[in-house]
Amino acid sequence: MSFCDLNVPFKDVRTTSDTIDYLSQLGYGVVAITQTLRPKEANAENVLDQPVYSKQFTSSGWMKPNTNNHTMEIYKRLNIVIEKVEELKDLERSFQKKFQQYHLISITTADRMVMEAISILPWVDIINFQGNVKSRIRTEVLRKGYDKGIHYEINYNDIFKMDGSFMANTTELIRSSKGKNVIISSGCDKTRLMRSPYDIENMVSLLGMSTEHARSAHTKHAKSVILKGLTRLTHLGIIDSFPHSKLQELEKWKMINDLATNPTKNNIPEEKEKEMEKEKENQEQDVDKMKE
Repeated sequence: MSFCDLNVPFKDVRTTSDTIDYLSQLGYGVVAITQTLRPKEANAENVLDQPVYSKQFTSSGWMKPNTNNHTMEIYKRLNIVIEKVEELKDLERSFQKKFQQYHLISITTADRMVMEAISILPWVDIINFQGNVKSRIRTEVLRKGYDKGIHYEINYNDIFKMDGSFMANTTELIRSSKGKNVIISSGCDKTRLMRSPYDIENMVSLLGMSTEHARSAHTKHAKSVILKGLTRLTHLGIIDSFPHSKLQELEKWKMINDLATNPTKNNIPEEKEKEMEKEKENQEQDVDKMKE
């Protein structure tokens, strides 16, 4: 399964393209480019609509232009910064149209009350976990988010500047989640701060996360976030139809297969019913003949 970095801040097309190329060299196969807005910027332009081109690489990491040996899955992410709980009022209504322009929706906050409020919002895919929350976050609040399918994101960039509150809150997050619903991303706007997936797994062990859970945090769990975001887009969008051959790998879950319509692949009851109906018709015909 591909390694994912779901938080690559957008600067400009050229810088972001270079960042994607660098992540490809480090071994990543999936990235999400992030545009960050505040509640009053609901009408801001979607800068991620600009094309972001990535060079092609061989499997060994060497650049090889004009080939398709190595591809990157690129997704668009909207990150909303909330400072006060009052800013959540009418947030969904004002951003409703914008939600349909991005694959992933996340909220960043360092306020405990905001954290509690957004943990039950169905349209939130990711809570960008800020370890510098002044008061300790209750385990019950975190579990509400888990139940809603929300994933909490730890940016390993924050580990470099961690303090006591960061360690306490992040450790509590990992402990209460038991390794589930946690993803690890870079959050870096400079390539020199980015690390390979295997370096990250060693790094987060400082926070009490096992290697197995660290691996899932930027592979399996990250893919779950993407699927949740794509499902949300399908729900908010219109009904459309197109050939199965045009579906991307991550979109094939939309297809209805035989197991969905006939889980047991057993047609005997239906055939038996037809035989009984035919037998009944024959009996009725025999009765009619006897009456004649």
